[in-house]
Amino acid sequence: MSDANWFVSSDGANLENADRKLEEIDSRLENCSDNIQKANLFLSKAVIYGSISNLEEARKQLTLAKSAAPDDPDVELQHDYLQAILYHAVDAREAFERFGNVLLRHSRRLSAPDARFLYEDIQQRRAFELVSLGRFSEATSIFHEILQFTLLDQDRSNALAAIGLCYSHLEDFPLAMKYLKAACDRGLTVEYEGEVHFEMGVCFACTGLLKEAQAEFEECEKKAEQYQCPLDKVYQWLAWVHQKLGETGSSRSYEQLAVEINRRQ
Repeated sequence: MSDANWFVSSDGANLENADRKLEEIDSRLENCSDNIQKANLFLSKAVIYGSISNLEEARKQLTLAKSAAPDDPDVELQHDYLQAILYHAVDAREAFERFGNVLLRHSRRLSAPDARFLYEDIQQRRAFELVSLGRFSEATSIFHEILQFTLLDQDRSNALAAIGLCYSHLEDFPLAMKYLKAACDRGLTVEYEGEVHFEMGVCFACTGLLKEAQAEFEECEKKAEQYQCPLDKVYQWLAWVHQKLGETGSSRSYEQLAVEINRRQ
C-alpha cells in the first residue's frame, strides 16, 4: 500500500502545511519515472486537497493517479476508497453505497493483514453514514463489529455513543443506556456530549427514572450553548417530566418556554 494511506488520519491536517506539502510532491513528480510511484504521489495530493476541502482538485488528482497506473490493484483500491470519502461531504447515501462497493470489489485485498486497517476504517465510516441516514438498526450491527476492533480511546467513545444513540432512537432504552453510560465512562468527545446527555435524559424518562431524567435535561439547559442542544425540545421534555412528577406549575412554565422558542423560529 502507498504512503497515501495516511488519509485515514488526515482529517485534522494542518492547513498551513498544505501548500508546502503540495510543492514537495510536485517536485518529486518532476523527477519520477515509475508509474506506480507517480500514482501514489497523485493519491497523496488528493489526500491533501481533500483535507482542505478542495474536492474538485482532489478528484482531479484521483483521476491522474488511476491513469498513471490503471492496472495496479492497490492504486485502484485507494482510488475507490478516497472517492467514497470525498462523497461524504456532499451525499451520505452515495458515500455509504460507494464504501459498500469498495468492500465488495476489493474484498480479497482487504482481507490481507496489511490492509486490515483500511477495512476497519471503511466499516467505521459506513456505520456513521448509516446513523446520519437514520438507518439505526443497520448501523448497530456494524457498530457491534467495530467495538471488537482495537480502537483509539476517542474512536471507541464515539462508537459507544453512536450505538447508544441508535438504540435510543430504536426505543430499546435499557440497551441504549448501557452504551451511553459506557461512552460517558470512557469520556465523551465534544462532538457527542450534548446529544448523549439529551438522549440519556430521554432514556431515563422513558424508563420511569424521572429525577435522573430531570437532572440530565437541566444539565442540557444549563449547557445549551456548549452542548448545542435544541432548547425547545429540552423544555418540552422538562415539562413532561415535571408533569409526571406532579409539579404542574413547573410543567406549565417549561411548556411556555418551549412555545416562546418555537414562536421565534
